[in-house]
Amino acid sequence: SIKQQIYREVLESFADLESSKERHSAASAAERFSQESLEAANERLRAGLSTTREVLEVQEDLAEAQLTVARAKVDYQYAHADVYRSRGELLEYYGLLVER
Repeated sequence: SIKQQIYREVLESFADLESSKERHSAASAAERFSQESLEAANERLRAGLSTTREVLEVQEDLAEAQLTVARAKVDYQYAHADVYRSRGELLEYYGLLVER
């Protein structure tokens, strides 16, 4: 029935929202780790125990981690909007009223 279909769609949208939230959390943790790795690589470079190449590679890793976080934020926002859409509340959420 249409009610069951809507119910499944709402449940799926909430599951997608939770999944995107977890991906964002994991991406943020990876970004923090990359930042710490860069700080450590810079310290090793200052101490003469590393090379500029290593620092550049770690900087690249950090940039990739930051991009992953940005993508995860976008995915979360899409999933959040999809929850409202599946519940028929998207326009109301954004303050848009449709008169009949």
